[in-house]
Amino acid sequence: MAETTGNYRAARLAPGVPTSTDRIEVLDGIRGLAALSVALSHCVLNVVGLKLWVDARIFDLWDLSADQVIKRLLVHIFPSTAAVLIFFVLSGHVLWRSFVRKKLSAGDTLDYVCARVFRLFPLVIVTVLPFAYLDNASWKEVLANMLLLSNSLNGVLWSLQVEIVGSAVIFAIWLWSRGERFRLLGCLFGLASLVPIFGHVTAVMYLPAFVLGASISAVPGRIWRSRWLLYSGLAVLLGTPLLLPQGLNVSNFFVAIAAMAIVGCVEAQRPRFLQSRAANFLGAISYPFYLVHPVGMLLADPFVGAVTHNSFLQIVLFAIISLTLTIPLAWLLHVTIEMPALRLRPRIRREMLLSRLRA
Repeated sequence: MAETTGNYRAARLAPGVPTSTDRIEVLDGIRGLAALSVALSHCVLNVVGLKLWVDARIFDLWDLSADQVIKRLLVHIFPSTAAVLIFFVLSGHVLWRSFVRKKLSAGDTLDYVCARVFRLFPLVIVTVLPFAYLDNASWKEVLANMLLLSNSLNGVLWSLQVEIVGSAVIFAIWLWSRGERFRLLGCLFGLASLVPIFGHVTAVMYLPAFVLGASISAVPGRIWRSRWLLYSGLAVLLGTPLLLPQGLNVSNFFVAIAAMAIVGCVEAQRPRFLQSRAANFLGAISYPFYLVHPVGMLLADPFVGAVTHNSFLQIVLFAIISLTLTIPLAWLLHVTIEMPALRLRPRIRREMLLSRLRA
């Protein structure tokens, strides 16, 4: 078990997170819980429909039946958008810590790009295949999805498209700011000001979350040790979708700030339950789990519909069956694709490039 746990700790555990010798287990734990929240949200939305997710607000509950009220509240118990924003904040934070530790410069750009490619694309390429088979997709559509130029086969790939842009932007910000706080703050305000203008572009809408994650290390540690800040962040994270419709730029920004507070507080306070074996296991397989859970949903769908038409029982069955199918598959992809790809990733050093240029 020690060797297995060691592999989990050495893994790249979520979209955008780099390999690091300075891993923080609680961040892996919160990443695993966020991935589980997305999966359970898929189970709920597959039954109750997207309209409740988009329109569900607390002000509308008074005019609904008890059944509709329960369904709308279920939508918010597992907030998928908030969970994905936690992924983006975590990505910005851990990438930034990596930049600071390694003191990256413009000469490391090729190595950074190589790391991103080996981190993100092997699992994307492999997990597109079952969707291509089930949808009888054309080779052009398959190739577009494998290269993250489209998310037509697996809807969750939209977040990986955002991750590609966010990874590039956060590296460019590092090269310009070199970690200087006021420059980083200026970049945050600059990106936030673009959201009202270009908010219809998905990547632009979520870019502030990456910079908020990078800004965590610029905040004094004593602030993150506040329990009240942690509880307030959780309240805003869960409460904002109840007050504002999903998809609004202002709603996403509030949730991103709350996600920043949660990640900063969790890192400083180290809750024990986020360091448990279960949480770290989920963190280790969170990236393949996130990508293949829709496959589990597709396989569960015919069985669930044949067993019952009760919507609440359908949600439970979707959760049980899809998780039972997805977790072993995610673990298998983690050990056969994700980890080997990270070990095989070539390191492109500036010294090697300079020596070749001189030769």
